[in-house]
Amino acid sequence: MKSKDVECHLVMHTACMCGNFFLYFMGQHEGFLSGKKWDRATRIDKFWGEKSPEPLHLSIERHNLWQGAIGAAENSPHQNTWTVPWDEHVRWSYLMASKLRDNETVRTFTKLSVKPNLLHNVKHAMKENVIQQLIETVMPECVYLLGVSNPEHYDRFLARAEKLRPYDDPGLNDRFLFDNLLGQREHIPDLLKLVPKVETIDVGKILFDVDEQEYHTFCKHLKSPPLEHWREIIKEYTDKFFPIETQ
Repeated sequence: MKSKDVECHLVMHTACMCGNFFLYFMGQHEGFLSGKKWDRATRIDKFWGEKSPEPLHLSIERHNLWQGAIGAAENSPHQNTWTVPWDEHVRWSYLMASKLRDNETVRTFTKLSVKPNLLHNVKHAMKENVIQQLIETVMPECVYLLGVSNPEHYDRFLARAEKLRPYDDPGLNDRFLFDNLLGQREHIPDLLKLVPKVETIDVGKILFDVDEQEYHTFCKHLKSPPLEHWREIIKEYTDKFFPIETQ
C-alpha cells in the first residue's frame, strides 16, 4: 500500500447530524479501513465533558479524524495548532490498525473515511480556509455533506441536539442547526471551486426511512457495493440514539 494511493472520502457536517456514525458506517464498506465505535454519555460544545444520564453520541477510531488543518473549534475551547499531511495520516492509520488482530481490512484498504478534526462544520470551515489547507496534501475523492430534507426528520435531529447542548435559550439549538444547514447548502458552489465532487447525503432518509434508493446512491459515491446487513446497522444505531418516545 502506498499512502498517496489511498482515497480521501471527506465528511463535512454540522454538530448533531450523526457525523461520527456515518464515518463508522462508511468504514464498514468494501475498500475502506474499518473501525469500531463506542457510546459516549457526555455532552458537546460549551457543555463539553458534562455527563449525561444516557448515551448521546459516539466515539470513533482516530483514523476517521484527520488533523489536516489548523484552526479553532467554533463552540468549544479545542483547537488544532499543527497539521498532519495526508500521507502521514494514512501511514499512522495503517500502523495503528496493524496492532489490532481482528481488523482484516488493514491489509486491503484503499480508502479512508475522514472528517477534519474539530473543523467539520462547512460554514466555519470556509471561514478558517480548512478545505484549502486539506487539498494541499490530498484531493478528496468526494466531499460528503450530511443533510436533511424532511421536516419531521429535522425535528428528530433537533430533539437530539437539545440533549447534547441543553442551552437555556429554548430556540438556540434550532437557530444553530437551521443556520448551519443553510450555510452548508449555500457554500456548495464555493466548495465546487476547490474540489471536483460534492454530494449531499440525506441522512434523515437513511436513518429514519431506511430508504434503499438513498442508501444505494450513497454507495455509488463510495464506489463500494451495498452491505447485506446495512438495515441492521442503522436500526441498532437509531434504536439507541433516536428512540421513539411513548406516551
